[in-house]
Amino acid sequence: EIMKNIRDREVKWQELLPLVFIIGLVPLLFHVQLHRYTADEALFYPGIGFNDLYSLIKAKALIFFTLLALGIFLYQVAKKRVHLEKSTYTILAGIYGLAILFSALLSPYDIAFSGLTDRFEGAWVLLSYLSIFFLCIHYGRQRKAVDFLAHTLMVSSILMGFFGFLQYIGYDPYTEGFLRYFAFPREVWATVGESVKTSFQSGVVGSLYNPNFMGSYAAMTTLLSLGYWLKATGGKKQQIFYILANLVSFSALVGSRSSAGLIGFAAGMVIMVLFMPKTLKENQKRFAILAVAWAGITLAMSLVYANMWNGNRLIQQDYLTLFVYFLYFIGASILYRAIFNKREKNKVLLGITLVYAGLALVGAALLYSPVQSATYQFYYGQSQAERQADRNKEKEKLEDLVITADQIRITEADGDFIAFEIKDNKVKAIDAEGNNLGFNQAEAGHYQVVAEGYQDYELVLTKINGVEDKIFATVPKFDIWVIVDPMGLTYKGRNHEPVKIDSPARFGFQGNESLFTYRGYIWSRTIPLLKDHVLLGAGPDSFVFEFPQYEHVTKWNIGQPTYLLYDKPHDWYLQMGVNTGVLSLLAVLAMGLLLLIQSIKKFMLDGKEDIAAITLVAMVYAYATAGIFNDSVITVAPIFWMVFGLAIGAVKGLKQAKKGK
Repeated sequence: EIMKNIRDREVKWQELLPLVFIIGLVPLLFHVQLHRYTADEALFYPGIGFNDLYSLIKAKALIFFTLLALGIFLYQVAKKRVHLEKSTYTILAGIYGLAILFSALLSPYDIAFSGLTDRFEGAWVLLSYLSIFFLCIHYGRQRKAVDFLAHTLMVSSILMGFFGFLQYIGYDPYTEGFLRYFAFPREVWATVGESVKTSFQSGVVGSLYNPNFMGSYAAMTTLLSLGYWLKATGGKKQQIFYILANLVSFSALVGSRSSAGLIGFAAGMVIMVLFMPKTLKENQKRFAILAVAWAGITLAMSLVYANMWNGNRLIQQDYLTLFVYFLYFIGASILYRAIFNKREKNKVLLGITLVYAGLALVGAALLYSPVQSATYQFYYGQSQAERQADRNKEKEKLEDLVITADQIRITEADGDFIAFEIKDNKVKAIDAEGNNLGFNQAEAGHYQVVAEGYQDYELVLTKINGVEDKIFATVPKFDIWVIVDPMGLTYKGRNHEPVKIDSPARFGFQGNESLFTYRGYIWSRTIPLLKDHVLLGAGPDSFVFEFPQYEHVTKWNIGQPTYLLYDKPHDWYLQMGVNTGVLSLLAVLAMGLLLLIQSIKKFMLDGKEDIAAITLVAMVYAYATAGIFNDSVITVAPIFWMVFGLAIGAVKGLKQAKKGK
């Protein structure tokens, strides 16, 4: 679809200030705020509330600045200074918006509008994303607006990367440095560094809460500064600024150790290779120098990581896998450009390009297992299965767990069976034939089984602090917790109330639940939920209530904590499908596909290389690719939706808008 040629009045920088704060300030916000649990949240979270550092302040600021931006925009529309966009994008965005709204209105959960604790991505926040997207489709038509917002993000990314680097080398600027004065009350300034840590062994987080979120963020900002550096025509100061922004963002990307972020970055590079070969060819020497700098940063940061966190290898194993993938994607792109340049540029070629992209993705999926296995074998000297077996060689597996009114029945994978019976204030352990296995009660409430072959079993009757009205029984060997009540035994939920053990439907990943850092387990239990949410979802941020949280046997067997709470599916697309419905997911996918088709037509078939527009498109698909493994979160998603809107406006054609009042 080619949108009508529209020339709006040139937007003034003051009118962009709310969006500047959203893209530049909101991601940096970090401030402790108390959130009191709702009735539904109390089902999973014991206590009265949670001191949030990362998300709540961002959600409040986002909603405020979005309303301000909307007010300014609507005023300009009323004054006929801006022509409202009417296109397939606005129809699809409208479908997504209605799905958000009605999913929230009809949701049985009381967090649908405000969002879940620790996340706060409810309907108001999702509608804010969509509003930002809509505004930026209009602002994306104007080069000055795009440049202003892009430079704001680059400045912000330098700060984010610097704070992340400090975390990476073991210094916590948020709790030990000057940033604590903005984040915490005065009375805890001197001691907060001892009780709160924002530095993690898993990787750099900045003020984004999780290394994976930093990965998505840094993938986009690295591409942004790269694109602007390639198109820079200014003096040395401008060049230095872009290089600084790029190297700082790239160091944050590497420091995050996020496989999703690195794969997203590779996808963005593919877009650049496909859409602006002329620019890359003209700058191949400069780009080669930058690539060497990237390699040096990776090597140096790997060395720092090995020393800081007692690592025993210079280059981490996942980097080896991702390096192979990076070469695969870039090689596939270069090969296709060579084939593409020899063919007639027409609509048939557009279809061929989409098919080729699909085949490249299929090839990447087929390559994962052998590449991962090969790099794992090379790195550790044994297969992943062998290493996992060695690490868990003393851990026995479960076949079944059944809680009856008076028994805890445990069946191990090798067929061994034991039942703990709690009845009439008496405790007994019996085998499959009903034989009493006997106890050695060396300590009150501790029942150690004495029968041969069962001596690793113990039952403990105990209390939990803050829950004085209940007695609990636990079997430490398999991390089983049961509520002991005169009415009968029940499995203990996270809120210390009775729940049922889940036996959910599953789809795929049988025996491979630990794949992609246990995403195989989450996805296999999430996909069957989609059939119940075709038109509308369970409600924004309501995934935690829909997911089977109490599947004890499988969690134990794959090495996950049995009481670990899954509040997101670690897949943006499944997240949309469950929370706002499959229809909303299809609407967003359609917008992404439409942008891809228009980009291929303009930048490949028509041969127009608009570096700013291509850079924005690359950022969109970097985030979208990382979204296969990452979720939508308040810390990063506003930036994506702004970039997505700007990319759509820019693909239509960046131009200098007419001046006016």
